Amino acid sequence: AGLEPDWEFFTWASHENPYWPRSETDSLARRYSPSFYRQEVEAQYEAFEGRVFPEFGYDTHVADLDQIARARSWAGAEWEIFTGHDWGYSDPTVCLWNQVEPGDRVWVTDEFYQSGLTAAESSRVVREQEARLGYKPSARWGDVSGAEYRAVYANAGIPVNGQDLGREEGVELFREFLKVRPDG
Repeated sequence: AGLEPDWEFFTWASHENPYWPRSETDSLARRYSPSFYRQEVEAQYEAFEGRVFPEFGYDTHVADLDQIARARSWAGAEWEIFTGHDWGYSDPTVCLWNQVEPGDRVWVTDEFYQSGLTAAESSRVVREQEARLGYKPSARWGDVSGAEYRAVYANAGIPVNGQDLGREEGVELFREFLKVRPDG
């Protein structure tokens, strides 16, 4: 139905492969979100309705800067700041500034998101935004495929480490950040 006449399409769950170790299935069940597990291991199509992170909820995951400032003053400690970068020209370049509170809760406190800029132009925006906000990140991570962007950023005084994660692994890592803790 609508497929190419010389193509066939097959799906099967990983556990149906007699050579697939059961321990791997159990490990993936612990590491993956339920919807990602059903899609990737059980071969069940999961409709995310256009959302990469269906577990994201505005009321749960977004706080205003005053709320973050109150949490920082209550904690009485300086929070580590790190950045995450995703490169693009036609697709937007993204930089997220993240602050980590004691106990490892991560707050995204600022973002840069824009298409149509060269690496040199976007690195200037990142430097200006950090100067304006007083941010001094202790670590920077970016897509490993962006070696050219990382080199331009490094020349601008913004060294970004490459992170060799596939798309699925990166999405799953971010889902870990989105999990709601017992204390909210």
